[in-house]
Amino acid sequence: MEIKFGKVKFKCDFIVKRVTTFAAIIDKLVGMANHFTMSSLKVGVLGGGQLGRMLMEAANRLNIQMNVLDAENAPAKQISAHEGHIIGSFIDQASVQKLAKACDVLTAEIEHVDTYALEEVASEVKVEPSWKTIRIIQNKFHQKEHLSKFKIPMGTL
Repeated sequence: MEIKFGKVKFKCDFIVKRVTTFAAIIDKLVGMANHFTMSSLKVGVLGGGQLGRMLMEAANRLNIQMNVLDAENAPAKQISAHEGHIIGSFIDQASVQKLAKACDVLTAEIEHVDTYALEEVASEVKVEPSWKTIRIIQNKFHQKEHLSKFKIPMGTL
């Protein structure tokens, strides 16, 4: 698979999936600019690993506050110290609820999050991608079944 992102072509499926996901998230955030000024937007991210750190770097350049739910010393938290971060687990319902109360939109850096907690807070805060989408991609067999409905080429089931 080869996808162009600007003038750069990506051939690695893993990188393509992540870049496409983050590009979609940024597009959604830009679309929300009608409701918020970008500098007042607070984005909650479940997970603050290496990908979260890269997202944090981009958010910092755009003056977007990103609140991360993860361990105290998570890589994303190391480059943006502020009081909005939540120390906890992204599979803990109470921690997800706490993050949702402090943000305008929630997203996930990793698919292994508590989708039931995201479903619960979806009426209070925008969740991108949706908890339904994350729930589908958590199970690779269900993901392939879903993609096959749309005739998207992939490996055999």
